[in-house]
Amino acid sequence: DTYWNDASNWTCNLIPYTGLNITIPDVVNDPVLSSGLAAYVNDLTIEAGSVFTVSSNSIYISGALSVSGTFDATGGTVVMNGTSAQIIGASVFASNTVKSLVVDNPSGVTLAGPLGVSEAVEISSGSLASGGNLTILSTTSGTGYIDGSGSGSVTGDVTMQRYLPSGFGY
Repeated sequence: DTYWNDASNWTCNLIPYTGLNITIPDVVNDPVLSSGLAAYVNDLTIEAGSVFTVSSNSIYISGALSVSGTFDATGGTVVMNGTSAQIIGASVFASNTVKSLVVDNPSGVTLAGPLGVSEAVEISSGSLASGGNLTILSTTSGTGYIDGSGSGSVTGDVTMQRYLPSGFGY
């Protein structure tokens, strides 16, 4: 089936954990992380033709992120929690969008391409080097934000959208 937290869905017969490098090949039942425990991985590779969906849950990535397939986190949270510098490459996420992004890496995370965040950006530790690639999204259903509760920072330019109902403007 598609349930991420089912050990029998993995060739290692284990639910992925922080120390494992995970590769998602092109399979019939693409994994979906929507309920149960959050997911923890070291390196995450999503091969061409495969789809990995995070919805109403969180994935913690402590290593590298390599995506040739589709990584859909428009309904979930991506936590970059490595100990050495991490990079989020260009066009890694479906529609270049995630619901929430958390940086908990004292060595920092760098955006190498456009990324829109529809809900929250939280920098628990370290920094997020936006390189002008970060957009905080705003739609009829809500406006994203940078959560100031962490001890880290966002560096570089950030684009902040603001939804205005029809007939209003600047």
